[in-house]
Amino acid sequence: TTTRYQLVAKHSGKCVAVFDGVDGGSTVEGATVKQRTCVAGFLNEQFLLEQRGAAYVRLHPAHDTAKCLNVQGAVLTNSTPLIQNTCTPGQSNESWQIEYVSGLSTTPGDPNELSVRLVTNLSGKCLDVRSVDTADGAVLQQYDCIQGQANQTFYLRPVAPTSNGLLVHYPIGSSPPFNRTMT
Repeated sequence: TTTRYQLVAKHSGKCVAVFDGVDGGSTVEGATVKQRTCVAGFLNEQFLLEQRGAAYVRLHPAHDTAKCLNVQGAVLTNSTPLIQNTCTPGQSNESWQIEYVSGLSTTPGDPNELSVRLVTNLSGKCLDVRSVDTADGAVLQQYDCIQGQANQTFYLRPVAPTSNGLLVHYPIGSSPPFNRTMT
């Protein structure tokens, strides 16, 4: 099986999610990407990572894997929102570099939890929660990368499949039955 991941904003503890008012995920072209309280099993806040060459990945929402997260309209300026659209080969606005920030643990709540930032191939700008907002519904956008900025830092949490095919997220303080490190 393919590993799915949650991207959890370090500053708020909330998940990156495709959300246009539909819990579980909108499949509409151009649906917005926002920060939401994480809900176990919601596929719109789980992503598959597709390798794109040596340095980049595409992020596919697990509820609609034909779609990719991308910078709306391939616009280069700060504050351009992130949306989901059908994946298109060669589009730099849907390619992301995952940059290591700190940590090695994949256990939620561990002080040494793996954190990353995502940099778009389009503009070299970072995935950013607008205005360091901690509320549900805060827009995800591209913005100039600022070293140490918590609203541009995300925990990359694997979501493990269970024997019945459903997905489970390990609660804080528990440990998954595997030990994975990223290089």
